[in-house]
Formats: sequence, C-alpha cells, structure tokens
Amino acid sequence: DTANGIPVFLSDDAKEGPRAFKEKRAPNFQMK
Repeated sequence: DTANGIPVFLSDDAKEGPRAFKEKRAPNFQMK
C-alpha cells in the first residue's frame, strides 16, 4: 500500500491542500 500512496504526495492534489489553506480558500481537488 505504501508504494501506491507515494504518487499521491507528488500529485497536484497533494499541493492543492496546503496551497488552498495558505490562500484561505477551499481546496479544489482534481482527483488526479
């Protein structure tokens, strides 16, 4: 399962969460 989880951390969605928090807006996940 760990190998399958690693790409999530490299995805745009993984960056979108902290970016949205920093910009004080709701995250817009693309599920990619």
